[in-house]
Amino acid sequence: MKNFLFHLLPREEWVLAKQQGEYRPQSLEEEGFIHLATGEQIATVRNRLYSDRSDLVLLVIDEMRLDAPLRWETPEIVFVGVEGWRFPHLYGPLNLNAVVQVLDPVPPDLEEVVKQEMVKRLALRPKVEDVSGKVSTGLGVLTLVLSGIVLTRALLLGLERPEANPLQPVPYAILTMVAVLLSLLGGAFGIAGLFQDRQRGWSAAGCFLSAVFFCILSFLALLAMSAGAGG
Repeated sequence: MKNFLFHLLPREEWVLAKQQGEYRPQSLEEEGFIHLATGEQIATVRNRLYSDRSDLVLLVIDEMRLDAPLRWETPEIVFVGVEGWRFPHLYGPLNLNAVVQVLDPVPPDLEEVVKQEMVKRLALRPKVEDVSGKVSTGLGVLTLVLSGIVLTRALLLGLERPEANPLQPVPYAILTMVAVLLSLLGGAFGIAGLFQDRQRGWSAAGCFLSAVFFCILSFLALLAMSAGAGG
């Protein structure tokens, strides 16, 4: 299924990964990557490579949350009948927040279970966005709007009535530079937040920083508007 990948591993390795905070299998050290599979591929991988194993668990991984680079490559072992398959290889440790489901034990009717699980997760995805992501998005938009207000008012006041600087006795140049800096930082955090959400989910720290910039720019915007109205 689109945006979801899978990985089979022994149960004890998954327990160790949770203790260490990331998953580093032997293949990462020996080959430089972790073998993953798509929903279409995972049943074939299990049936042809691990049919005699009963100690495996299946990780369901959200591709959009992966930290390490992902490459689609032809495997060294080519399965008969599906020679054209290219597999996803993760070039780095697997961050555990990308694992959205663990199937333990691996169900015998794996192909059907995978289809049902992915349909359910794709349907629920818009409903399980982190609250901090929504807040950060809103704050990012408002931050850019407020920075525009500050810059516009400051520039107009500087041209028309230099004496109406809202932060007397701070020089007009400092007000302008502060507004520009906060505008750039607010916009940068807003853009970074969007990419962060696409790749690995929202961060509470990013939301907090957006809120800080929003509050500061709100204060500057009120000062700028008050100065303009008072003249």
